[in-house]
Amino acid sequence: MKAHRQAQPRHEEIAIRAFQLWTQEGQPLGDGERHWLQAEAELKNGAGAAGQAPSGRRGKRASVPS
Repeated sequence: MKAHRQAQPRHEEIAIRAFQLWTQEGQPLGDGERHWLQAEAELKNGAGAAGQAPSGRRGKRASVPS
């Protein structure tokens, strides 16, 4: 039996989730890398809100502050 290989999350999916995390934490400065890594880990493990833009931001590209 072949092992199921989970696909890597796309850059855009990670950016959206990282933006959500940053927004939920009150938009703190200097935590961009932490939010990115947390988002990437959540998406790899099947957690998080992949593909869902934060409310009020649909259709716009999410940017993650550094």
